[in-house]
Amino acid sequence: SSTANMKLGLLFQKTDETKDKVEVIETTTTTFQNVVGSPVDSRRPVRTNTIIKREEERKPDQELFATLGFNFRPWENHLFTVGTEGSLRDREKKKITTEQQITPQILAAVEKTAPKDVYRIEENQFNIFVQDEIRLSDQHTLTAGLRIETVDHKATAGDSSTVEQSGTTLNPSLHYKYQMFPTTVFRLSAARTVRRPKFDDLVPFRETKNGTLTQPDVIGNPKLKPETSIGVEAGIEQSWGNHTGAFGLNAFYRWIDDKIENKINLNPENNRYEQSPRNVGNGKVYGLRLDLQTRTPFLGLPNLTLFGNISFLGSEVKDKISGEIRRFREQPAYVANLGFDYTISEWGMNFGLTYNILAGFENSQLKDGKNEVTKQAGENSLDAYMGFRLADNIQVSLFGKNLLANERSKTRSIFSSTGVFENSRVEKEVAERLYGISLSWQF
Repeated sequence: SSTANMKLGLLFQKTDETKDKVEVIETTTTTFQNVVGSPVDSRRPVRTNTIIKREEERKPDQELFATLGFNFRPWENHLFTVGTEGSLRDREKKKITTEQQITPQILAAVEKTAPKDVYRIEENQFNIFVQDEIRLSDQHTLTAGLRIETVDHKATAGDSSTVEQSGTTLNPSLHYKYQMFPTTVFRLSAARTVRRPKFDDLVPFRETKNGTLTQPDVIGNPKLKPETSIGVEAGIEQSWGNHTGAFGLNAFYRWIDDKIENKINLNPENNRYEQSPRNVGNGKVYGLRLDLQTRTPFLGLPNLTLFGNISFLGSEVKDKISGEIRRFREQPAYVANLGFDYTISEWGMNFGLTYNILAGFENSQLKDGKNEVTKQAGENSLDAYMGFRLADNIQVSLFGKNLLANERSKTRSIFSSTGVFENSRVEKEVAERLYGISLSWQF
């Protein structure tokens, strides 16, 4: 009707991810007569060992999602929204791993498939949401909402061990919009949000490695709780040129409970180091974001849009085990994006590029009397897209992601309590370019 509408949505999607990985591990052992730097012990010559590790992985993932919502105006200045969402997700994973020694002599390949390499995850989620957008005046709008999320997980490992988990969260929100001037908008909001664990982290598994600080055993954590946060955000947006350009400045502050991070600890029962995702404690994250977007008729290119943004990030977390107050693990100091979009309306076509900048980071933490320093180099990537409108309701899009095929490099070094270097581990990973095509039809 003129004051009410209904939205019904149904989505089914399925992806099938296949990965082939080859890792070459080279080890050199040198024995000195007395201390490091003294003459080499001739009775124990330098030994080299090379192992080739191969992984073949397939991971199908499917989801069925449905939503039903209603918008109506019970009163003139109120826009009321109520609805439900439901989803069924299913993921399977099967990864076959083999290791083969090449030097000092060639041996037959040995299968090393771990319990976490074969699993199945099922997730059922049901949500209810309600929202009231209240127009207080021509300049002031207040929006209050509540979202209730119920999730059931079932994780089955390769050895058929099964763990189930369920929970319900209530996420209220309150948003305020002030139209200060025709081209200036101020916004203030507060909301409770939830970040759920990754599927893989909930599987009950154990992957046995060296059990050392640099190569700990890896275990799952089916008791992992979701992160929850209460956040406050404020921002101002200024537009110009009949809304052909805009500048935004936003600041946010969030209090986080049950922060999830990968932790390495010594298990006193077996005297081995173990790495697993854990709820490490409560913390806070804060930041500042600047956005700029403008069309460029002043350059004689009215169909060209330039955009860019940069976010500066900070954080604190108090480890509930060690009591240490530190920055979030693996959090960059800043993230930035630059790009453009160009439209050729007579051809029904548009194309663009986005350059993504992710700063590196360095973490230092004390573990059982030793200091572990992790350094990761920055990562830059380039994405591109091109769209064609074949008809009023049909569009074809081509895209390419990570066109630079960037390499991720991380170094973990171990130092003694007196600062003496003991060993290090270097990890390098090259991500392949990704290309795709999509067809959109509205009816």
